[in-house]
Amino acid sequence: MASRIDDLTRSQQTLEQEKQGWAADGEKWAVEKSSWEEERANWAAEKQSWAAEREMWAAVKAARERENGESDEGRRELEQRLGALSAQLAAAEAAKAEAEAAKAAAEAARAEAEVAKAAAEAARAEAEAARAEAEKTLEGKKGESDQATSGGQGSSVPGGAAEEPHPGAGRSGAGALHAAGEGGAGAGEGGGGEGGEAGAGGSEERLEALEVELEAATQQLKKAAEEQQLRSELEASASAAAASAALAASAASDASGVEAGEGVGSRVDQLEARVEALLGEVASAERAKAEVEGKLASAGRENARLEDLASTKEAEAKSMFLQLSQLKADNASLSSDLAGATDKVHELVAKNRRMDKDVVTAAAEAALREQEQGGGGAGGGWSSLALVTVGVGAAVGGVAVMKFMGPRA
Repeated sequence: MASRIDDLTRSQQTLEQEKQGWAADGEKWAVEKSSWEEERANWAAEKQSWAAEREMWAAVKAARERENGESDEGRRELEQRLGALSAQLAAAEAAKAEAEAAKAAAEAARAEAEVAKAAAEAARAEAEAARAEAEKTLEGKKGESDQATSGGQGSSVPGGAAEEPHPGAGRSGAGALHAAGEGGAGAGEGGGGEGGEAGAGGSEERLEALEVELEAATQQLKKAAEEQQLRSELEASASAAAASAALAASAASDASGVEAGEGVGSRVDQLEARVEALLGEVASAERAKAEVEGKLASAGRENARLEDLASTKEAEAKSMFLQLSQLKADNASLSSDLAGATDKVHELVAKNRRMDKDVVTAAAEAALREQEQGGGGAGGGWSSLALVTVGVGAAVGGVAVMKFMGPRA
């Protein structure tokens, strides 16, 4: 019985030591749990701060996007204006080219008129030369006819009277020439006159030859008349060509839109001035476009910087979230360990209760036996009372530990 009580006493002491260790561990776990709760609260506050900062960056980004949208709209308006100015410039260039073409057409018409005039002058000169040649030929034929007529009448005088022809011979020759000019009518009238009939046969042969020559002269005159008609036609053609050239020049002047006293060059100068003005407007639009593009580039760089900063903040937030998740996992693991330790404490407390009950029961049985045997005396009673007291104290200590650790999770 004494050995059993000693064993129970040693077990009670060991249990007390374990209880003290469990109490210290419970206090440590309680401190760690409070620190985890505080850290969790800090993480929640930081999470709210990150959410607010993210909303702020989202608002800034939206504002930047709105500004960029407005800048894009302004750039589109400038591009449309630049396109309109380019179209006006192209129209001015086309008008200038049209004026140049009208000027070239007028120059070509003038050159064509000059060529036609030169051709008419050449034809007129050729006709004049042909007329002069025909008149010269006619004069030559006329002279030969006069000589032939004079020689024929002188040889018709018999007995050597040819040295001094009769005055009627001249008249007869003139009559022959007149007859030749009239187409040969009355060519032989008065041919004998006072010269006698002796030379009539020879003069008839000469008159026939003269008629042939006069016929040739008549053909030559007809040819000269035809050449004169051709010259007239050429002069009319030259006049028509000159009129056409004047009409073409007038049409070119009307087409170019200039009044009297203004040339095509003045219209071209006006168009060039308009083109220069349009080029100035285009250059101004280009400068405005470049300025807007510079502002857009600056806004793009600022937006890129803000996006980089937002990305950095987001990366930091993700890292903190990962750390928070790790801390949550560690907290869950520690909570699981704490729950296991709590279960062990409850088990040990239950075991302690059973041991206390056994100790109290054994002490009571020992006290009863001592009283029955009557040999224990006061010392045995006190020892049994001490064991009972120790058992009750152990039971009270176990209840205190259970209250400190809390109910089982």
